[in-house]
Amino acid sequence: VQMQSVCEVKSIGRTFREYLQKAFRSLEVVLDGLEPRPPGEGDTDVSRARSLDMSTLQYGTAFRLLKVRQAFLEGQSVEDVFNITKIDPWFLDQIKQISILNDDSSMRRLKQDGFSDKQIVRMTGKTELEIRVLRKKESVHPVFKVVDTCAAEFKA
Repeated sequence: VQMQSVCEVKSIGRTFREYLQKAFRSLEVVLDGLEPRPPGEGDTDVSRARSLDMSTLQYGTAFRLLKVRQAFLEGQSVEDVFNITKIDPWFLDQIKQISILNDDSSMRRLKQDGFSDKQIVRMTGKTELEIRVLRKKESVHPVFKVVDTCAAEFKA
């Protein structure tokens, strides 16, 4: 028996797409962003993979946004998904932008959209070391910024 509920996360990003990817990484379920966990060797869950039943999108579950992502990957439109979920189309469009990438997405763009190095490794087929070298070459470095949590009481 496992207790499950709709998750609450805290994540900070410059864009909604970055925030959402970081939020999924912050869950304690070993996700690298808004994508399901990649199958491991001998993973029994792979044999159960099937196409998405769109009617399941109407239920607010902890992983509904992963199903929304899958709907976009299977060719559903923002309007189709909205009609079932009633999630605001702006948010659905943001999720669609994360889900369906252009081949010409730059490293800077991927990082601005919150993609982790591990996600980029899977998308490109490169190694983590190659991705780090490419990030440095394009001057894309991880940074930490101060967040004002005291209503401007201190300089941030």
